Amino acid sequence: MSFKKSALLLWPISALAWASIAYYIFSINIGAESDIFAVTRLLYYGLLVIAPITAAIPICRLTDSRIFWFESLIYWAGLLYMFTFVPPDRYGLPGYLLFMVMFFGACYTIFMPIGYAIGFRLFTLRAHKRDVNRARREAYLLALFLALSAAMNVAGLFNLINAVLLLLILILIELFALAHKSGSEA
Repeated sequence: MSFKKSALLLWPISALAWASIAYYIFSINIGAESDIFAVTRLLYYGLLVIAPITAAIPICRLTDSRIFWFESLIYWAGLLYMFTFVPPDRYGLPGYLLFMVMFFGACYTIFMPIGYAIGFRLFTLRAHKRDVNRARREAYLLALFLALSAAMNVAGLFNLINAVLLLLILILIELFALAHKSGSEA
C-alpha cells in the first residue's frame, strides 16, 4: 500500500479516535468510573493505544523515524491516563513529576513533525532537509521550555523575566549544537 493511501486511511481513524477520547473525557466523564474492567473503561484504554499510533505512523514514514510511534504511544497514553484517572493531589511529588514527564513527551511529539516540516521547507541541501536529529533536538528543547515553564508556574516562580532567561538558555544550547555540528562537518 502506498504512503498516500495508508495516510488517507490512518488519519481519519486517528481523528475519530481522538474525538472519541474527548467524548469519553468530557461527555461520559470516564474518570468517574471506578471499576477498572468496566466495558467503557476498556474501550477507553483501547482508544488510548489506537489514537497516538494511528497519528504517528504516517509521521514515522515521512520522517524515517523508527521509534516515533512508540514515543507517541507512551507519552500520549500516559498523559491522557493520568489526566483522566489519577487525582492530582493523590501521589504528591512523584505523581507530579511523572505527569510533567508525560507532558514533556506529548509536547515533543507535537513539535518534532512541525520542526521537521519547517526544516524541510527552509533548508536547501538534501542532507539538511532530511535531518531528523535536528528536528528531534529542537522539539526536545521546545518541550523542555514548556515543561519547565509549567513547573516554574506550579512552584510560583514563573514570570516574564524567568521565561525569557529560560528561552535564551535553550536558544544558546541550540546554537552551540548547530555550531558543533557544522564544525564537525568541516
